[in-house]
Parts: sequence; structure tokens; C-alpha cells
Amino acid sequence: MKRLLGRPDHHLIHATRAGKATETGLLDDYAMMARAACVLFEATGAEPYLATARAWVATADGLFSADDGGWTMAAQSARDLIVLPRTAHDSATPAGAAVLVEALARLHWITGEETFRERAERAITAHGGEAAQAFPSGAALLNAAELLYSGVHVVLLGDADDPALHALRRAALHMPEPRLVMANPKAGQTALNGQATAYVCHGPVCLAPVSDPAALRAALKNR
Repeated sequence: MKRLLGRPDHHLIHATRAGKATETGLLDDYAMMARAACVLFEATGAEPYLATARAWVATADGLFSADDGGWTMAAQSARDLIVLPRTAHDSATPAGAAVLVEALARLHWITGEETFRERAERAITAHGGEAAQAFPSGAALLNAAELLYSGVHVVLLGDADDPALHALRRAALHMPEPRLVMANPKAGQTALNGQATAYVCHGPVCLAPVSDPAALRAALKNR
């Protein structure tokens, strides 16, 4: 694993065997790792995971972007392929293009940055027709699009070491809501009386803040 992840320029290696490694990972490698870094940030609040997700998304976009805003499966610099393949069809795992859209959607809700939303929308436009025609084999891209346009994000405020904050995070993450994203605070959001506090938001609209895990679960159920 260290050989696959250890390059300092955020380039991944697809496989290694007997001391030999491929030069560049595939789109799926970057997409899966970027999504994993997003989810780890959401589960822990640790900023290094967010920085890593940003780096892998940026590297993937630089390596695999096609002219129409979609992504090829192999790097644009590949010289041993006559045609660079691309697909939004899921197989045993979700399509790399779909997973990268999901990572962009998560980064948009986590950070509030519009550039992530805009890049995800370009990719959805480029790959969307193929995914729709191949349904249900294109379900992952449709799910990623729903996350982008209908994401439910929870903002936590409080001391990172406060057990009450951890309880709120667990309460949110244990909810069966596939569109849930744990996001960074936005302007105007403040803690209640110095206590660990959670906001449940759908798009730009947020419910009243809560400090009790049961109240947070109720807000997520009834949003």
C-alpha cells in the first residue's frame, strides 16, 4: 500500500508486483481515494483528509479531463492506447467518473466552494446521456447528481475534543441518509451557549440549531 500511495506529487500507482509498478493510476483509483478522503474527513473532522481529497481531485482532473468536461479512464498522456476509453457504466464497482462526481459534490457541500459544483455539473453533462441510457448500470452517476443537487449537510460547531461534539457526529453518521454530508461551518452559524451544536441544512436553508443527539436525529428524519 505504501508503494501505491507514497508519491509526494499526489500521483497514484495502479498496481505493483515483484518490485515493478505502473507509472500512473487509473481514473477509478483517484476517484475512490478522493471519496475515501472526503468520508474520512466527515467522520473525523481532521483537516488533513480534506486537503488530501482536494489534492487527489485536482490531480485526477489534470490527468483525465477530456475536452467536453468528462474524464477518460486512462490518463490523457497514455501513449500505448489507440483510443482512450471512457465510461459511466458501473460494473462490480461504481464507475470512476461517477465516484469522482460524488467526491466533487461532497467537497462542494463541505467547503461551500462553487468551483466544485461547477466542475461536477460539467462532468454530469458530459457523461449523463450514457448513464441514463444504460440504467441501472449508470445508477452511481445519477446518485452522485442527486447528492450534488439535493445534498443534506450537517454542520458541527464546538471543541474538537468535546465528547458532546463526537456524540452529535455519531448521531448524524448513523442515520440512513445517502445524501448526508458533514460540512464545515458557514458564515453566521454559531454555537448555542458555548455547547456543541449541529445545524441541518438542505441547500442554503438550515433548520434551527440543536445540541442534543436525539434532536439532531429528529431533525434529519423530519427535514
